Amino acid sequence: MQIFILTIIGAVLFIILDLIWFYFAGNFFKSEIGSIARLTAEGDWNVRYLPALLAYLLMGIGVSVLVYPHALGLGTAFLYGALFGLVGYGLYDLTNLATLSDWTVRFVVVDMVWGTLLCGTVSSVIYLIAKTWF
Repeated sequence: MQIFILTIIGAVLFIILDLIWFYFAGNFFKSEIGSIARLTAEGDWNVRYLPALLAYLLMGIGVSVLVYPHALGLGTAFLYGALFGLVGYGLYDLTNLATLSDWTVRFVVVDMVWGTLLCGTVSSVIYLIAKTWF
């Protein structure tokens, strides 16, 4: 039950932090990959919510199952989480850079840094919650 709860909390944290990130970086995203993004005629995001939710759940599972059990403290929770983010975002971004003509190196760098920091941060919070509540 603990892993389930941590997974849900992790997914919610990922959603909240990504929404904040998209609020500030949305125009950057549009300028870099807007030609292949799902946008409305007005230029607003046209997100498919079910796949997005499933992606956030997978990220929550990754943090609660793969990162948290190996964390020896808050510092290692962040480091293992950051590594998890670097690998996950790196796989996604570098594969897209290799296969999509409009994927940019600048976007890859920014997105990989964001994913690394995001996953490190969420992993740290999950660690603190688990140590406090469980």
